[in-house]
Order: sequence, then structure tokens, then C-alpha cells
Amino acid sequence: MNGLDGKPGEPGAPGQPGAAGEPGQPGIQGTQGPAGVPGVAGVPGVAGPAGASGPAGAAGGTSGGTANAGFGTVGIDSCDKEVKIDLKQTFTGGVFKLKEVIISKIIGKAAAGPGCAGQLASIHLVDNKGTLDDKRDDSETICSYLLPKDLDGEFNTVTFPTMGSCVPTTLTNIEMGNLDTFIGLEFTGGA
Repeated sequence: MNGLDGKPGEPGAPGQPGAAGEPGQPGIQGTQGPAGVPGVAGVPGVAGPAGASGPAGAAGGTSGGTANAGFGTVGIDSCDKEVKIDLKQTFTGGVFKLKEVIISKIIGKAAAGPGCAGQLASIHLVDNKGTLDDKRDDSETICSYLLPKDLDGEFNTVTFPTMGSCVPTTLTNIEMGNLDTFIGLEFTGGA
């Protein structure tokens, strides 16, 4: 008689790994994506210190048919450390006369305070014609302009006589040859 079949044998040991296949061809480059949203603007840097005052402007004159209106910067200890004053003239009736006075670089509201906002800006001009002989009381002309309370920025301008008012007479009556070599400037009231 034949005997019964024997039990199946144990599985054989795994074979050695085969060699690595060749790398496949690179795929086609995809389309470029859309540009990203721009980032938020950075915080502005701190303002640098104010520059030094320039030299005083030359006095105006009319000799020889030429005229040089004085201009320059003025250091003051009030609502603004430095402003610029510029004189314009016109030739009329055979003489040079003052046409306008421009005060610029006036600081409005500032981080440290109100600046010159709400202040009364005034200039004082002396007409030397006849002041020594007849002792006129009206030789000084004062022009004033009240700056708005909401004045902002640091490059504001006041132009006399188109802005504000002048007493006792308009500054355009002053001949350049008679204008005193100094002009007074003040900021009053408010802060």
C-alpha cells in the first residue's frame, strides 16, 4: 500500500532584489503660476534732523538799473525752527517797488505738537523814506495772516499781500531802495 502524502515544505528564502531600472524621462514643465499679491508697504522712517540755517540774504538794491531782492532762512524759537522768506519786486513808475513777500516751509501740525497751526503769522517792514526827517509814525507796515487750525504738512506758504491784510498801507507802496535791511517775522497766539 502507498503511504499518505507528506506535509508541504517551508517557503523558500526571498530572492535577491533586481537591479534598479533606468530613470524615466523628465516631465514637461508646467505653466507659470500667477504673481503673488504685493506685500504691505513698510512703515516710513523717522524724519532726519533739520539742516543748518543758511546765510542771511543780501539786501535789495536798485542802483544801476538792477535789483537784488534779499532772501534766505531765518532761525526762530517758536512754532517752527526755520522758515524761508523771499521778496519779489516789480519795476513801475521808474522805480522798483516791493511786489510780495513769501514765507514758505511753515510747519503745520506735527507729531510733537500743533506746529504753527492756528498761529498768527506777521511780518514787519520799515519804509525808511522820510523816517529821519519827518519822524513819520506810519513808516512800519505790518501784514498778518491767521494760519488755519487744521494746517498740516511742513511746506506751507503764506504770500503777502494776497493773503491776510496789511496796515497802515499795503506793502506794494514801498520802494525797494527805501526798504529797511531787516524784516521782522513773528508767529503769535495759539500754541
